[in-house]
Amino acid sequence: MYVVSGLEQDKKNNIKDFNIIQINKLEEINKIKSDWLSLIEKSGERNMYVDPDFFKHLFHSRAGEAVPNIVLFKDGEIPVAMLIGWIKKLRIPLKLGYFKLHTPFLNCFEIEIGGLLTNGEEKSKIVIDNYLSGLLKKKDIELLLIDHLYSSNKLWEEIINGLSIKRNPVYKLGITWYAEIKNHETGEKIKLFSSKTASKFRRKARRLKEYFNQELDIVTLDKPGQIARFLINADMIGKKSYQYALNVGVKNNDFWKEMLSAFAELGYFKGYLLMNNEKPLAYILGVQYKNIFYQYATAYNDEYKRYSLGEYLRLKVLEQLDNQEIYYVDYGYGDAAYKRMFGTDSLKEATFRIYGFSFNARLSKFLDKLTTALTENILSILEKAGIVDKIKKLWRRRLISDR
Repeated sequence: MYVVSGLEQDKKNNIKDFNIIQINKLEEINKIKSDWLSLIEKSGERNMYVDPDFFKHLFHSRAGEAVPNIVLFKDGEIPVAMLIGWIKKLRIPLKLGYFKLHTPFLNCFEIEIGGLLTNGEEKSKIVIDNYLSGLLKKKDIELLLIDHLYSSNKLWEEIINGLSIKRNPVYKLGITWYAEIKNHETGEKIKLFSSKTASKFRRKARRLKEYFNQELDIVTLDKPGQIARFLINADMIGKKSYQYALNVGVKNNDFWKEMLSAFAELGYFKGYLLMNNEKPLAYILGVQYKNIFYQYATAYNDEYKRYSLGEYLRLKVLEQLDNQEIYYVDYGYGDAAYKRMFGTDSLKEATFRIYGFSFNARLSKFLDKLTTALTENILSILEKAGIVDKIKKLWRRRLISDR
């Protein structure tokens, strides 16, 4: 850890000197942990990814061999802003149709999900802007990669405008869905579905139970010793889903064992299995952090798609969460019909790539903007034609049949 006193001043905004404390080793996190937690509280950030214990335990699973880079800004003894992420050499993976484009490696500062923390004051936003702009101008960093920034973040406007140096970012606007299942002030349960929708769910549940002769069980797993059972069954389910062909979802391998062990060590791990006797039908991997339940991964056996296995399991999980101190369910990034049905609200989000001034950064930005623009134009044409969902369904069927 080292302290740099006196950030380069922006006279226009009359910024006084700040103390900058930079951490590049995980074992030094405890030195700033109290300031870190204080900023989380002041920022209103509801996010497990920026919790210091989560960051420390899951660092290598999420960042590989990167170097931690945590930057704390203090006005005297008062923490006002923070950057949480890592430094690594990165090559942006780009495709033009079926062709992969080889981009150069860039020195990248990747900022963790929710890793732009401020105390809400204007000066805290200015100091973050000046610091990041300075890294790019001095070419210390060639790429700022800001993972899944939410539109609720106080620095959203600054980032979307390319900071004060106007380095317009490359990004694709997305959406993240969540549900408030209890009033965060009163604790009163919130009705998520209309009577008509609830009746429809009950009819579908009866049909599902009749098909499996009432032999359905929900198995809840949340202890370190239960991780192996969850992974074995989730892997079996994944192989029966279209997601397996995409190489996504939970697998019974060392990566997922390490990640779930870290979740369990922190008390976050929640695994749910829908079982027909000994046959696994669907799973939900959840992460429970404070009063939020994150749906981290989910899949179901495509052979029984017409019986809405995923929907049934999701409803059963909600029933369990109703009896716990959970106020929000986070359904994660991306749009989907079930998220619109189960969610109560959404936020815009995007992963921003802000390129620097080096030759390699300029070249990567040109190629990135080119492929992004072409992809968006094609999607826009398909959306206007109203055939995006049809293409997705056909694509999933093709993946299943090929498998």
